[in-house]
Amino acid sequence: MRGLTRRSFLAATGMLLLPGKALATLSVEEAARAPLLVSRDEALGGRLLASGPRTLAAVATPRFDLVGLHWRGDGEVRFRTGSVGGRWSAWRRAHEHELPENGSSEAERSEGWRLAAPLWTSGSDRIQYRLDGEVDALRAHFVSSWPAPRAQAARRLSSAGSPPIIPRLAWRADESIVRAASERAEQLRFAVVHHTAGPTPSSPAESAAIVRAIQIYHVRGNGWNDIGYNLLVDRFGQVFEGRAGSVESNVVGAHAQGFNATSLGVAVLGDYERGALSSAARGALAKVIAWRFDLAHIDPLTLVTALSGGNGRFTELVPVTLPAVCGHRDLDFTLCPGSRLYPDLGLLAANASAIGLPKLYEPLVEGAIGAPIRFRARLSQPLAWRVAVTDGAGAVVAEGDGFGADLDWTWDATTAPQGTYVYSLVADGVRPAVGTLAVGPEERLRTPPARPSGTPRAIPAWAWQLHTWHATQPDERGPRPRGAPRPLPAWYWPWRRWRRSIEVRGRLLALLHSDVTWEELVVDPLWALYLQLSAP
Repeated sequence: MRGLTRRSFLAATGMLLLPGKALATLSVEEAARAPLLVSRDEALGGRLLASGPRTLAAVATPRFDLVGLHWRGDGEVRFRTGSVGGRWSAWRRAHEHELPENGSSEAERSEGWRLAAPLWTSGSDRIQYRLDGEVDALRAHFVSSWPAPRAQAARRLSSAGSPPIIPRLAWRADESIVRAASERAEQLRFAVVHHTAGPTPSSPAESAAIVRAIQIYHVRGNGWNDIGYNLLVDRFGQVFEGRAGSVESNVVGAHAQGFNATSLGVAVLGDYERGALSSAARGALAKVIAWRFDLAHIDPLTLVTALSGGNGRFTELVPVTLPAVCGHRDLDFTLCPGSRLYPDLGLLAANASAIGLPKLYEPLVEGAIGAPIRFRARLSQPLAWRVAVTDGAGAVVAEGDGFGADLDWTWDATTAPQGTYVYSLVADGVRPAVGTLAVGPEERLRTPPARPSGTPRAIPAWAWQLHTWHATQPDERGPRPRGAPRPLPAWYWPWRRWRRSIEVRGRLLALLHSDVTWEELVVDPLWALYLQLSAP
């Protein structure tokens, strides 16, 4: 079996997937170095029941640098890989991967499978499996990804001491395989630190190859829209742009199921269950979190309360209080980001809070045109501050100023004409907070979100059943509703999002009918969820 060539294997299996340009259009040199994905269902020799571990015979593969496994059943999968030099790795348990939002189109494509985190192996051509418990099916995804012959310069950003960011073009992201444009969130509230749980990169160029392989596995293997992480960091202090748009926008990733919509997912390349984080990686993490938090006016040392979208640990709409810089294990049942990295997150947050001072935190606007509007924010130190409101023509219609660490000013907009206004909260040396006063929270809640276009007039029974099924904890679900088609029609996901927004709106209205005030409502995490679900 060791004599199996890559060409003969691919011809025999017919499972080759080449991202980007077709193989025939590449030069010989490009074809030899183009990232490849080979997927295959592994032979198990019959269904494996809970009768103790069972080791399968080693099998040949095409040359690969990263492997990701999917399996069905409640059992566990362990594996080891053989290098092209003939050496076997240690046995490793296939750990379940970070996931996109429960009940999303990204999650639907691999529904029913347990997804393992990918493992970087750097030049292997054999694999062996050890199964324990019930494993009904096993699918392997082999990715080859070589370091680029020359690295491109990173894009340098100066905001809040940001480190250089290596854009997608530089690490050769394959834009042709991206399934959909990145979804934007209305606000960013916290950061989730991960580790990739694989070997530490041996060189800066290998780091780029690992990021590229992860993208291919996430998209071609898992069926996600793009790479799941927003940003990635290596031991050399390099920071890579992950999911498209994540450098400067609040992009919804696929890294922390139930909490993707309001979080920034930052993954450190390597395994930090036992290995220590390098000083270069530690510094880059602090700088990039400080910069992204400054854009969103988040205090790295604060606590936030987020509503779960549903995962294996927290049911849907359960409020979870966590540090603004948290680890994946705070949100789900996992060891991520490793026992050596996780205890350092408090120090990481403190380091981030000290970068790029002074700063403006937690801007809050209460009220709407036709009533008094209160502007509030917190400053990292006492400073001279100013609030300005301009109309559609850019003319200043109201302004106020003061001095201190608490910005607090009210504009009496009782007689202001209806229209769109822009406000800015400014203090000496800080990044301004700028926003629009168009529709107040009362008006936004009074008018229900519009039904998505393309939705059928009569929603079939399977859609209602599937909507409820998706809202149920994964470990408490029964079989997928009968009659629900695969793949689902394009209208289903916008319709389900709309239905969730209607349901959350009903809960908000119920709160208003109790003793909750508008001021209390707009800082409730349920309001943040409604803004996300009802956004155009």
